[in-house]
Amino acid sequence: MQPIPTTERHLIYRGVSPSGLSRIPQGGGGGSQGVLPPEVQRTKAMLQGPLFHIQLVKDVSEEVLSGGSNGTGAGDAINDAKAQPNTTTSHPKPWNIEFRDIPDPSTTSVTARLLTRTTVESGSPHEFMTSLGYDYVTQYAQRGHKFYSENTTVFLYQMIPIPEQVIDLSSTTLDPTSPLPSQLHFPAPSSSSSSPNNATQGPSSDTAKTLHPLDPTSHYILQASIEALPETQNTTGNQELKNRAIAELLGLRDLLKDAGGGDGLTLGPGERLSLDTRVGARR
Repeated sequence: MQPIPTTERHLIYRGVSPSGLSRIPQGGGGGSQGVLPPEVQRTKAMLQGPLFHIQLVKDVSEEVLSGGSNGTGAGDAINDAKAQPNTTTSHPKPWNIEFRDIPDPSTTSVTARLLTRTTVESGSPHEFMTSLGYDYVTQYAQRGHKFYSENTTVFLYQMIPIPEQVIDLSSTTLDPTSPLPSQLHFPAPSSSSSSPNNATQGPSSDTAKTLHPLDPTSHYILQASIEALPETQNTTGNQELKNRAIAELLGLRDLLKDAGGGDGLTLGPGERLSLDTRVGARR
């Protein structure tokens, strides 16, 4: 597995209850006069359903690498270009709308949940999200390296908050998806192939802004995942596909656990409630 330098930008949006819910008839009373029409019942149930957090996600690896003041060496840019030969810095990657459902309680060996990803082909992703009734909350970056083994993606990364001070939200557009300032400095993801000079290289300009990992100890998060595309019309096939994905993840877990003479890495499922994406969900 060859490491691929990766930087992802994540914007978090929170679902907002639509106005006018109190105006929907409550029903009640005696006889048929107290029963709401079926279409009103469906609309009411939909509007009063749980609200979720949704993210806008964009791979900005090439934009960061080509920025100059990003703490990475030219070797990283070359490796990234080899890994993705069909992309160029003149054609930035699009934003994607990602929804992650509540983790499935039926599996205990791994974390399983529904994931949908929709590419925004054109227009303003931020305006689209606000028109759907979502409010912008904050944003952060995931920066590190990705590895690919069969169907599994291994992502070793740091969480890097992006403060509002480095984003120009003073204009009339107030668009948090605007490109980040060119002076912004991401900490370089460390790797065995990076030299100390590359790992500590910083921007030369006094106006540059430096971002810092959320964890002050600069520890990394290791995530192994498989995206299983279900056959929506075949329930049995869906379960078989999930079982194969779980088996492959457990095999990787055992492999990493035995690495280094038994002193390897221990992978486990995430805590279910901490991964709850509902608005106002209990932690």
